[in-house]
Formats: sequence, structure tokens, C-alpha cells
Amino acid sequence: MSNMPAIDKLKVSLQLPIKTIVKMDKAAKAIRVSRNEVATAILDKGTSHVELTQSDIEKITKKMEENRAKRKS
Repeated sequence: MSNMPAIDKLKVSLQLPIKTIVKMDKAAKAIRVSRNEVATAILDKGTSHVELTQSDIEKITKKMEENRAKRKS
């Protein structure tokens, strides 16, 4: 369904300084992407050095399976 998030994503909520949000919006507008895409790129780069363990990968897989099951019901 077009209205459902991808099974490999979770919605999170963060409190950020207004100044940071304005900067993100300005960066997003400059490169014609969404604020979400800017935030994702920054977080991906900032966590690129973190290695996932087999246990982490299993948790990810389990959560994706749960999300997939929710779609079917």
C-alpha cells in the first residue's frame, strides 16, 4: 500500500534545537530533498563506523518480519 511505511523503516521522534531544524530545512531546500533525507544522510554518515553484530542483524530481520506481518493483517 502506498500509505504504509517501508518494512525496513521505523518512525522515531527527536527533539532538536530549532536552529538545527532550520539548518536542515535550508540544506534540504538547496539540494531539493526532504528534511528526512537530510537527517538520514547525516545519521548514516555518523554511524558508518559502527559495525553490526550477528545479534543486531537478527533483531533487524525480526523487526522487518513483524512489520511485514502487520501489513498482511
